[in-house]
Amino acid sequence: MIGKKTLLPWVFAAMTPFVPLSAHAETSPGLGKGCQVFEHKDFKGRSYVMPSGVMLIAANDPGYRTTTNGHSFEYIEVFSRRWNDDIGSVKMGPGCRVTLYEHVDKRGKSKTFAGNTARLGWWNDEAGRASCLCDK
Repeated sequence: MIGKKTLLPWVFAAMTPFVPLSAHAETSPGLGKGCQVFEHKDFKGRSYVMPSGVMLIAANDPGYRTTTNGHSFEYIEVFSRRWNDDIGSVKMGPGCRVTLYEHVDKRGKSKTFAGNTARLGWWNDEAGRASCLCDK
């Protein structure tokens, strides 16, 4: 007979999906020094490619502008209302990171992804802003 102490770790292991560590670091060399956001999970739907240093802001502000993020790094801001709460997966080139922000004004939660991510979990359709930064 299997006791509770023997069964409990097995039950938790069976409930936890196995994700190889290498899956977190997978990148898309074809993107070079850039990142790509997708409308749906599993890299489906419409997408937007951001070169390093671009911040996609889901707001009604026409055109582009250059700003400083407080660390003497300039972002080119791209305004597109249609991306508000509409990012479902992300890809990036080697050495790149995508940071998602819960709200357009960078308030709320934020999370940085350092590898291709087909399913964003809680972040699915929650980001109001996304930025792409790559190593030089």
